Amino acid sequence: MASCGKSSDGTVNTDNSQIIVANLSQDVGAVDLYVNNNIQNGTSPYRYPLLGSYFYLNTIGYKMQIRANGGTKSTLVTTDSVPNRNAKYTLFITGIVADGPLKTIFVVDTSTLPAVGRGKVRFINASPRSSPFDIYANGTLAFKNIKVDSCTKFIDVPVGDYNFQIYANGDVSTVLNSFKQTVGDGKLYTIYTYGIVGRTDSAAFSSGVITNK
Repeated sequence: MASCGKSSDGTVNTDNSQIIVANLSQDVGAVDLYVNNNIQNGTSPYRYPLLGSYFYLNTIGYKMQIRANGGTKSTLVTTDSVPNRNAKYTLFITGIVADGPLKTIFVVDTSTLPAVGRGKVRFINASPRSSPFDIYANGTLAFKNIKVDSCTKFIDVPVGDYNFQIYANGDVSTVLNSFKQTVGDGKLYTIYTYGIVGRTDSAAFSSGVITNK
């Protein structure tokens, strides 16, 4: 279970703690987010591979639980870390149920401000069964040898339009996925992968981008 979060004492939230939840498990079905046995997402469950917007947590200071949608279903996975006050997070649900227990990647979505005229990007490999990836930005290596369920630090890049290409580590002969993204001044972005390399069905390998700021 990967985590970039920090712990805090249990407390009811009266602060501005926000989170995005990304269900990137192909076979888990619809799930709900619980904190201290309180459902956080109301009546809208998380479905693969849709991504919602930031929303305010009702409760912080407790480990988060992912449960199958509907009623009092059992917990599928619990995070190691807990959300703190006045912070932004993304919780990625990863893994394949048929392969074993689910995993989570829990990351803090803040960083120091980049220099004027620059933005920041990071990369998360949430693709089950994958080998490590290399990510190039406009032909320049940006992230190298990123293993499954791993998250990088944010890096500074100049503002502008980018063509990001994802390769298997050390092999630039085949582009596994590519996409274009504009990096804005002072903005933060998280690039993530999901799906299975080589599949052509609904579980096909792909990528997404979250604008964190």
